[in-house]
Amino acid sequence: MKWAVGVLVALNVLLLIVVAAQLTLGGSASDEVSITYAEFLSISLTAITVLLALVALTIAGASFIGRAQLMEAARKAAATKADEIIREEFRQIVRSRLPVDQDIAETPESIEDAREIDDRDIT
Repeated sequence: MKWAVGVLVALNVLLLIVVAAQLTLGGSASDEVSITYAEFLSISLTAITVLLALVALTIAGASFIGRAQLMEAARKAAATKADEIIREEFRQIVRSRLPVDQDIAETPESIEDAREIDDRDIT
């Protein structure tokens, strides 16, 4: 997004240089440079319109790029949170089946460990 701001600033400076050059170099040295208020207003409004169009195009481009990145970040965040919830629920189920005297630190980390505990309790 920083590059877009840089491009807009560069275009604005370029536009300022072009307008200043037109105003100062428009005629010969003996001619008086004159521009009417309507002409100046027309140039200014055209410049603003062009800049707004560039801003709109930049925002549109950033939204297409940003949408894909946002969706990927949301997908990763949801998977991480779901994994945390599943692990916590798994631990709660296993803890509820552990004998009272067994240390919680021995809580299994995988389904296979839980099956071993379950098999020991059955036999």
